[in-house]
Amino acid sequence: MPRFRALFLLGLFLVNQAACTSWQVPKVTPQEYVAQHPDTKVLVTLKNDHGSQDTQAGVVLAGVRFSGDSILGHGPEGQPLAYRLQQLGAIKVSRVNGLLTAWLVLAVASIAALGAVLLSTIQSPP
Repeated sequence: MPRFRALFLLGLFLVNQAACTSWQVPKVTPQEYVAQHPDTKVLVTLKNDHGSQDTQAGVVLAGVRFSGDSILGHGPEGQPLAYRLQQLGAIKVSRVNGLLTAWLVLAVASIAALGAVLLSTIQSPP
């Protein structure tokens, strides 16, 4: 039974880490969104040399704040980063999709239950 609990807790941890999220442009201005959700992470997409949005160059910033015409935050390794707003193609925020996350939790729980049944069947003598 301890194995089942460990597997179940591991499954919940993995679901929590990989919850169904997507990057979306906020419905309010990024400044208003960050003011309402101060601990949020944002994905900033940079413009390329031609001035159009470069879909390959995105940076996730944590601890975001705005100062004048710049966005400031910490990059993936914790280093401080700053970009002028004119450099950015888009600013997106992470949103959790509750329905997909619930389905994922049910799927992991079902697989864990099936695994527990199979383990108990294999370990019990005939």
